[in-house]
Amino acid sequence: MRDARPGDGRRFEEIRVSGRKAAYVGLLVQQLLDDLEVDDALVAQREGWLADPVPGEVMLVAGVDRGVVGVAFLLPYRGDDLTDTAELAALYVRPGLRYGGIGSALLTAGFARMPQPQQALWTLEGNAAGRRFYERHGFTYDGTRTLLDRIPGSPPEVRYQRPAARP
Repeated sequence: MRDARPGDGRRFEEIRVSGRKAAYVGLLVQQLLDDLEVDDALVAQREGWLADPVPGEVMLVAGVDRGVVGVAFLLPYRGDDLTDTAELAALYVRPGLRYGGIGSALLTAGFARMPQPQQALWTLEGNAAGRRFYERHGFTYDGTRTLLDRIPGSPPEVRYQRPAARP
């Protein structure tokens, strides 16, 4: 586990895309998943972030002998309705390595780096495996739900929260 650095942008995006394709089958329009691909503009944007990190944001990669296999991105909460809250904006593991502890390690290490006393994340309402994962890590659904109307089919997304675990 380490901070993402310049040169990790393409691999970060490859894992994010493959992770979405694996996690969201049956939850998003299949054509949307089929059309997902690594976008060179997003890779360049991510490389820019990695070259000049934004204070307060954490971008981690997890690796094994085969290179980077998991990614996480955390930042101060983006909405207006929560204060002093850290948000997990992305957590993906290479599909063949899911359920092996990599996601847990990324989640734990990422939030450990965030100083906020509250932690939050959004996940698709129908993502039963993801919801179980977050619940095992102490997150609870807070009753907040929204429709992702920028995505075909407008799938509902739900917010989870927990207090930060501090030593």
